[in-house]
Amino acid sequence: MGDKEMMALEEARAEVDGWLDEIKLNTGRCSEVLRNQLAEHMRHRTQSVFAVYEEIGQMEGSDPPRRTGTKEAEPLTRELLIGLMHKHYKVSSLTSFAQNQRNHWGRKENKSKLTEIVNEFLQDGHSGKLAHELVLGAHTGRHCASKMTGEWIVYAVIDGVNYYLTLATHGEDNPVRERVQSCFAEFPELQVQLGW
Repeated sequence: MGDKEMMALEEARAEVDGWLDEIKLNTGRCSEVLRNQLAEHMRHRTQSVFAVYEEIGQMEGSDPPRRTGTKEAEPLTRELLIGLMHKHYKVSSLTSFAQNQRNHWGRKENKSKLTEIVNEFLQDGHSGKLAHELVLGAHTGRHCASKMTGEWIVYAVIDGVNYYLTLATHGEDNPVRERVQSCFAEFPELQVQLGW
């Protein structure tokens, strides 16, 4: 898609603001950093902003309750990010797909099923069936157990209110901390809460 066909940043940002403010946020607050990240993803079609909206809608209670298949929200335990929470959201990337496959088939309780699938392939040589069992088995297993991993919505809880701060990928601790620190001017109470 050429630049002439790309959605203007202002248009994407207006759409993001509409979704968040009018549909998704009950009490939560969303940083300019996160809003701009979502607008850029929408503009460039690099990630589905609707996957982020879905998770925020579930955390805010603004969507009807349903399982999204992702892991429960948890505190970040990495030294640089102590005091922050993260919630996974699904992404359609090869990296995320591969990670979910590794996570599923690497678990002890799935080893015997993996061995069974491989042995069946060695007997009948049906590669399509092998691929189907491996891919669908891992995806279904992870989704049904609400263990799908993906990228993160990083947020803080202050006085019972979720402050959605930034999107993040695994292993980018320093950049996440820097983006969170850039939210201090917008949310001074965040700096007090985190003590950074």
